[in-house]
Amino acid sequence: MRTKEELAFRVRQELANVWLLCSQPKPPREAPATPLEGWPSPEAARKAFRNGLGSETAELILAEAEGACDHRFSLLGLHRDAGPKINWRRDWLRNTETALSYFRRIPYLDRNQAGDHKLIWELNRHQHLPLLAQAWLIRGDRKYLDAIWRDWSDWVEENPFQRGINWTSALEVAFRVLSWLWVYHWVGGAWSEAKRARFWLEIYRHGLHLEFNLSRYFSPNTHLIGEAVALHALGQAGGIDRWRRTGREVVLEAMKQQVRADGSHLEQSSYYHLYSLDFFLFHHLREAAPPDYVEKLRRMTEFEMALEGPSERLPFLGDDDGGRVFFPYGQREKFGRATRITAARVLGLEESSLQQAAAEQAWWWLGNTDRANVKEKTTPQEEGVWRFFDPGGLAVIQRQNLQVIFDIGGFGPGGAGHSHADTLNLIVRRGNEDILIDPGTYTYVGDEEAREWFRSTAAHNTVVVDGRNQGQSSGPFRWKTKPVAELLGHGHLAGNAWVQGRCKLGFDGGRAVSHERLVLYDSEGDWLVIWDRAEAEESIEQFWHLGSERAALRMHFASGQTNQIETWRSRVYGQRESNHTIRSINRARGQLHLEAVIDLAGEPRNLEQRLEASPDGSKLWLCAQGRDWIWERPVLKRKV
Repeated sequence: MRTKEELAFRVRQELANVWLLCSQPKPPREAPATPLEGWPSPEAARKAFRNGLGSETAELILAEAEGACDHRFSLLGLHRDAGPKINWRRDWLRNTETALSYFRRIPYLDRNQAGDHKLIWELNRHQHLPLLAQAWLIRGDRKYLDAIWRDWSDWVEENPFQRGINWTSALEVAFRVLSWLWVYHWVGGAWSEAKRARFWLEIYRHGLHLEFNLSRYFSPNTHLIGEAVALHALGQAGGIDRWRRTGREVVLEAMKQQVRADGSHLEQSSYYHLYSLDFFLFHHLREAAPPDYVEKLRRMTEFEMALEGPSERLPFLGDDDGGRVFFPYGQREKFGRATRITAARVLGLEESSLQQAAAEQAWWWLGNTDRANVKEKTTPQEEGVWRFFDPGGLAVIQRQNLQVIFDIGGFGPGGAGHSHADTLNLIVRRGNEDILIDPGTYTYVGDEEAREWFRSTAAHNTVVVDGRNQGQSSGPFRWKTKPVAELLGHGHLAGNAWVQGRCKLGFDGGRAVSHERLVLYDSEGDWLVIWDRAEAEESIEQFWHLGSERAALRMHFASGQTNQIETWRSRVYGQRESNHTIRSINRARGQLHLEAVIDLAGEPRNLEQRLEASPDGSKLWLCAQGRDWIWERPVLKRKV
């Protein structure tokens, strides 16, 4: 039920949009001088880029820029040749295109009429234009400037103000604003006054669209953050105080409302957490934020560090739309490194050796690679013990190059549109080896059946009770019902660190359906032990999505019927591949249990006998390399 305030907001919004469409407004003042005040100088950026010549990042910039000059783009891990003239409104995989109608009349969520809007929008974010500007700063070749103006002016002609699919999402408008601001700042001084005026006219109109279409009620999450960050930056650059004030108020409030005390973002998605951190950090660089905001930035950075672990690779948790706030090129799992190195230099945090090779974001955000501000060290994490992020709902263990992530949280608030049914899910990595993975996202609206599977319980390393999903979906971005997650206890026993959680699935005919999982890490033997219990009518099933065929050698099971099945894995939005998954099932009625042990040693060990469990599943025996390993379920107490 919509409130009176929301209805009034939407009426004003629609009236404003009709006015914008009819009036085609012009900026009230001349285009601002370049470079933009308060931004890192182009000369500093040029020096930083040229100092990086020969580095992996500089080579990547030049290679991608050469392709962009010829309309060959790397998008979401795909390589697309757009031809001599780009069709800006076409889903090139489905050959589906929408008309230039008023943007409210474009059914962008209907894949049959519009295609996959994500595949269309990605190129329309114009993130290749700052890339071309970077190449110009490095080499000084005017062909890059010519390519920028060619693509930009063509887009303006083919996507008139307020018309077509590329105006339907205010967040996508915000992405273009941020791209255009960097271009204007870096290369505006090389343009004629007439070109700068024309460019500023269009970016001003983008600002008006943002002003009246902030996602205060529709997607008031990362969408609202990104829109407000862009509106603030544009208002600050153009001297439009109402935009600067509105953007800043919304950003500061979003930090309070959307980021939890532990630094986690409420979307329950690792990728959207990184999005938010980038947005919030960029805003702080444009206008210094208050101390409580900066403290949450620190916590967000620490949460990001815990997600990436020793390998400094971003894992999948929840939705991943394949994009990035800035510079969406290179290895996607390393995107978080550039954010962390920027945060380290802004906030005075410790940098790791791996981050030194991922400084491209700091180069252009800060204008240099000076480490003078790197003076504080983050609190070292004790190895081999669970570290909890509450209320984010994650328990993490790190030991040398080992990382275990145990998701003991529920779904996000409201419709939880970017959450997956992954409560009590496990992700396990040793160095660069993925042992247990999250299969990813693949699509939002391109394939309804695939969307449902990739965010289902069976697509995660957890348990399915009686064939039930943990939540009932209602469209691609909403859960009609959501589970209740609960941390039951944790502790240490004889060098073993354990944690137990419970997922209440709801009620079925008056019967409570829940799943309890206890995870124990044996640091002496390098084992991960998992006990699962549930009251079932028919069965409980464990699913284990493997990172490689070698990972199967690490998995051992004490009860149930076990077999390997073929499922899917998506490393990047829009692509999927077959993957090996182990399913262990116990069919009966009553309280059922399943157990698994994961061998975390450098090389999987040969077992002399099968893993066995006591009838009630409370005790496990395993013989490995001539030694008997015995584990018992610890005495559990509710955390006070």
